[in-house]
Amino acid sequence: MLSVVEVTRGSHIIKKGMKLTHIFWLIKGSVRIETENAELVLKGGNVLGIPDCLGNTYKYDYVAEEDGKLYAIPYESPKSLSAIYGEKGYKAVFLLAVMNTTSQIAARIDKLLDEMQDLREDPEFPQTPEAFRQNFYLAYAKQPLPKIEAFFAENEMLMTGEILTAAKYLTRGIPALDNLEYYRKLIEETKHPKAPEPEPEELYEEEGEKELLTLSDNPLREIVEFVNMPKDKARELGDMIAQYRTLPDPNDTDDATRKLRRMLTNAFYEVYKAVFKRSIGKTGLPAAVTLFLHFGLIDIDLCGKENAEKLLEAACHLKDFSSKHVYTLPQWLMSIYGGKNEPSKNEFDMDFEAYLRDEKKNGRMTEREAEEFRRDGWKKVAFEIDNMVKSNGRTTYGRVLTFCPMLSADDLIKDVSQLLLKARDLEAAIDRIKETDYSLFYHDSRFSDPEFGINVEMTKEEILPNIILMPNYGVRAMMWQETAGVRNNTPARFIFPILFDGELDDQMLLTCGRYRWEYCRKVEGARWNDVTEDSLTARYCDYLQFYRKNRELNPEIREKLHKALTRAKNNFREVFILDYLTWVRYETKGSLRLNKVTRDILFTHCPMSAACRGTLANNPNFANRIERWNNNREKDKKRLMAVIDRYREKGGTDVEPLLAMIKYHDL
Repeated sequence: MLSVVEVTRGSHIIKKGMKLTHIFWLIKGSVRIETENAELVLKGGNVLGIPDCLGNTYKYDYVAEEDGKLYAIPYESPKSLSAIYGEKGYKAVFLLAVMNTTSQIAARIDKLLDEMQDLREDPEFPQTPEAFRQNFYLAYAKQPLPKIEAFFAENEMLMTGEILTAAKYLTRGIPALDNLEYYRKLIEETKHPKAPEPEPEELYEEEGEKELLTLSDNPLREIVEFVNMPKDKARELGDMIAQYRTLPDPNDTDDATRKLRRMLTNAFYEVYKAVFKRSIGKTGLPAAVTLFLHFGLIDIDLCGKENAEKLLEAACHLKDFSSKHVYTLPQWLMSIYGGKNEPSKNEFDMDFEAYLRDEKKNGRMTEREAEEFRRDGWKKVAFEIDNMVKSNGRTTYGRVLTFCPMLSADDLIKDVSQLLLKARDLEAAIDRIKETDYSLFYHDSRFSDPEFGINVEMTKEEILPNIILMPNYGVRAMMWQETAGVRNNTPARFIFPILFDGELDDQMLLTCGRYRWEYCRKVEGARWNDVTEDSLTARYCDYLQFYRKNRELNPEIREKLHKALTRAKNNFREVFILDYLTWVRYETKGSLRLNKVTRDILFTHCPMSAACRGTLANNPNFANRIERWNNNREKDKKRLMAVIDRYREKGGTDVEPLLAMIKYHDL
């Protein structure tokens, strides 16, 4: 039997970005599909999640418009549809429900096209699915149920094919609907311009003044009251902090000081978990809680009153510390709690799913417990704090042996305002690297549309890393994960301290170098150091393993390489990272510091931008390489243009990925 799920008005049935686990058959009530620019309400008798069943994640938000009921159908692959086919009398009804959903998208597109008929000659007018496809689904949904039942009778494969064909249409139809709505809004705004809005920073200042925070002299008391901590534990924590505050040298490495730091560190993270859990879903948090979660401030005397006041001012403008790809730690944990992101790897380099498999394999967790773990947002948050957060707090601090997460004035030797690391600073640092290493975050992707003659065409997609700001002082950054999980087309995870006392460009460059190496290893898999594969890691390993026999290297260069390997403890990645820093910072500007072999590897696998190539086109050390590179790019562009022309001749319209690839060749 199919499981029935009851939903209440306003609840999220499906959230965009979550892992695909079910499709839902709406029995009663109504549900709203939300895209960036469009909304569509579906009544009972529709199916939710059909456009997502060709991938691994949900692409849109589905919100209950009213109380209702749904059938939840577990979905891993098209074979999962047999759960419906096995239900007596449901087979044809389900297919008709899918077609009903598809036809409503088609009808909405048709309506918008009719409304904007006069604008369709505009070169910027959005592309839409072909008219015959629209009409096909509009007509299909009107077919009587007996005809559907008679035609498909016992042919389940044919029925599955119809459902997947509809899903493919929706993967184009819903984005087309979103683009049409966006275009319509632009036209309306042109006809009826809005009053000018304040600049984002001005608007933010007004919001900050409305939400002015005040901090008491005893934030620890506010924190323990917020989580209802037992009095004995609160007293014990207060005593430890007081003892730590009075140490002659908090960074001493004697046994007593190390033990106290260890106890305080454990207590800090336990309190952090309790405070974050209590804060979920709450607004207007006490200032002490906000400062603790974002900056690690727990004691005024330990942190310093002047520092606390400046952090309080920063807390009134928390938007400065976040963006689409930059998160403060509480924001990151909320994204995990809500299912937008999965927990990070643990210290044993196992991602979340690998950890669960290992727990089941070793008998520490049953299948049922593992499934509950996957669904329990809080357990995933606790996993993230116990693994990624604890490890990276220590690493980003820079001095592993003397780390204590509580914010201390002993560390804040600079003005707090100079240490605070804002989202725009991080994004600007990445942009400066991309001005030279333009392909840094571009991942291989595949474009396929066999119906119009393209089986597989390799393209590129830029996937920027997620940057997480640890609530502590520190001098280092960390490249924690090269991808978010098993799939390669997911963002990396970079970790920085929110109070950063270092050279941002240096640390970002080193972090990107680690990312370059580790991402190549991930893509190449077991053959990452196989010289028969022309990859960055394989060529570098071959170069460093056999440098003594390389006739292109003179004795002086060989001696330098020997010293570099000794300093790096024979870690090839660390040698590469320093060469990568030299490549981006000096070589691409014409200041030669690398040997010929290294330069050739980096030119091939970390290519310089068009601007750099233009500057160095006449440099004898680069001229031949740049000429060959530009010639190969022109050949690739011509071939792509021919592919696009043939694709359009056969009726293909989804040319954006191919056009984006041509633009990539011009970077």
